[in-house]
Amino acid sequence: MTDAEINQKVNELIIEVLFAEEHEVKDSATLRHDLWAESFDIEDLCEALEKAFKVKLDTVAWNKVKTVGDVKALVKSTLKA
Repeated sequence: MTDAEINQKVNELIIEVLFAEEHEVKDSATLRHDLWAESFDIEDLCEALEKAFKVKLDTVAWNKVKTVGDVKALVKSTLKA
């Protein structure tokens, strides 16, 4: 899976799980403030990512995620591990 494909899939999941608008999903967008995600939304996103990419995201690393770019970086590093 290419970086572009990963980025696209992450964006799609963020739009689906967080009910975000496509124009809001930018790498610099924060999950909590820009996309209005609550704790349970962020947990749902983690589960959706794990299912879609067939991986287990590191809990400690996931808890440090703040932005859409952070989400993409974590998924990419997990896939390449």
